[in-house]
Amino acid sequence: VPGLGRILISSIGNRDYPVVQAIVVLLAAAVMGLRCAVTLPCYFLLAVPSWEAACLSLGRGRAVRGREYWLRLGVVSGALLAGLWAELALSPWLLNAVLERLAV
Repeated sequence: VPGLGRILISSIGNRDYPVVQAIVVLLAAAVMGLRCAVTLPCYFLLAVPSWEAACLSLGRGRAVRGREYWLRLGVVSGALLAGLWAELALSPWLLNAVLERLAV
């Protein structure tokens, strides 16, 4: 949202704490949304089919772990590692960009 940093700084200066809290909650929700955008597809790609396979093999007493399972595990692990790398790589850059705009 354009101008959100300016509103935040002016709200801090005016001691308008409800506005500051609302902006912080909005930013936290955006970060959580991005994390869910990475994690939820991984869950449905790996966990749901594994749960179904476990339920089907419950009576037989053996786990079903075929080639498809390991392929899904690799894809999910790669996606989660890429999300972690992106968060670690982009967080300092975004923080610097925000702080530079606030300093101006």
